Amino acid sequence: MNKETRFGPEDQTQIVFTSGGNVMLQTHGEKPEHKALRNNSYQEVTAGDVTLTFRDFVYSHIGEPAYGQSLVKIVHSIVHETLDEAVALKTLEQLKSVLAAAHRRVQNDHRAFRGCVILLAKRLGRPPYRNEIRKELGWDSKKVTELCNANQLSWLTTGKPGRPKKIVAERKFS
Repeated sequence: MNKETRFGPEDQTQIVFTSGGNVMLQTHGEKPEHKALRNNSYQEVTAGDVTLTFRDFVYSHIGEPAYGQSLVKIVHSIVHETLDEAVALKTLEQLKSVLAAAHRRVQNDHRAFRGCVILLAKRLGRPPYRNEIRKELGWDSKKVTELCNANQLSWLTTGKPGRPKKIVAERKFS
């Protein structure tokens, strides 16, 4: 049995610890309407009974991607089940467009931030504090706060609750 421990509100991104030692971010919420981004640009591709959106690629996790099986089914459907070449080419164009939209959407800061959250959660065995993320990435607290809000991790706290402990210098008596 694979036991999971979840941290964070259900309507936002949660940090999920599995019994196998894996850590992942799981995003919740409504998916946007699937409309064309511009001419010949699609946010989703459907083949057979499988639909992939660009969001499935944008928020993939470290480790085995969540979209792996769906992508395999779509490619299999295009190659083995589609009889009309025009339909197959149209589906391939949609897949190419979805991948390009996902590539444009993912920014290096977001990728680094989400990777750092997962890395620190694995290392610490708990959700990281914003201060720990800031120190790990070398960013200022404003940028970390903006990325927490953008990635639905606004529930992460800045540090340990309570006042910081004072460090008392040792006195030398002569």
